[in-house]
Amino acid sequence: MDIFLPNNLYKSPFINGKAAYILSDKLVCDQILRQYVRTANIYSIIMNGIIYSMHDKVSMTSVKDIADYLEKIGPLVLKPNSGTDGGKGVIVVKLINWKIISNGRQLGMHEFSKLIGSLDNYIICEYIKQGEYRKSLFSETVNSIRILTMMSPDDNKPFIATAVQRIGTKESRPVDNRQAGGLVSHINIATGMLSKAVYFKNGVVKHYDIHPDTGSQIEGVIVPNWAKVKDKILYLAKKLLYIPYIAWDVVLLEDEILIIEANNCSAVTFLQLQEPLLKEKK
Repeated sequence: MDIFLPNNLYKSPFINGKAAYILSDKLVCDQILRQYVRTANIYSIIMNGIIYSMHDKVSMTSVKDIADYLEKIGPLVLKPNSGTDGGKGVIVVKLINWKIISNGRQLGMHEFSKLIGSLDNYIICEYIKQGEYRKSLFSETVNSIRILTMMSPDDNKPFIATAVQRIGTKESRPVDNRQAGGLVSHINIATGMLSKAVYFKNGVVKHYDIHPDTGSQIEGVIVPNWAKVKDKILYLAKKLLYIPYIAWDVVLLEDEILIIEANNCSAVTFLQLQEPLLKEKK
């Protein structure tokens, strides 16, 4: 029997039934999750090039407001409100030496205004600063953890099916996704220990025990407070029992976790680079 889950099966729109829309819309999902866990602040939504403020304390309704935030507070993340497979469409905006930098490219204010005006159904989010653990892996990307929870058919309780550490590279920056050239390291669910990292893109497969760009150790590193991370994710899954299949994108802060987003569909190829999902009967 094949113990690898075929990649096409994860795309079934019927896995989560009518509740799937909750995870497919980042604004809706955020409104639910923020009751239970820290989420990345969503400041505004851009619809047909028009910026609408979504935050009680940070008013952001113009390009000038965005520029002021970049100057006074720091970077921002712009991404589609639905569908960011492989980090596609994600824009990281920074202000460096009074110049706007969008995904590493310098833009004049006119160019930046045109970029904002071209966006539709995009959210403007808080940029999550690096903690020591994530910084040690690769300092130029967020380095999120993907944790997949499912519902056990035996007792109807959620369990963690698999977990992987995404690690950005010079090729993938500003995102950490495998499709963009990032690395994937399997996390031992029992211990929180990282495996060798895998690079898998366009048919090319490479394995690394240390980071290819920085030389930082990967294999054998323990995810900090892993037991607490697991407990929190299972707590969240229990709050959303009506959604049996959730792919959580988790960021480790110094004293808590932050959920970037929870996904309705997760590609399973990168989740099975080191261990098949169907290894466990549940």
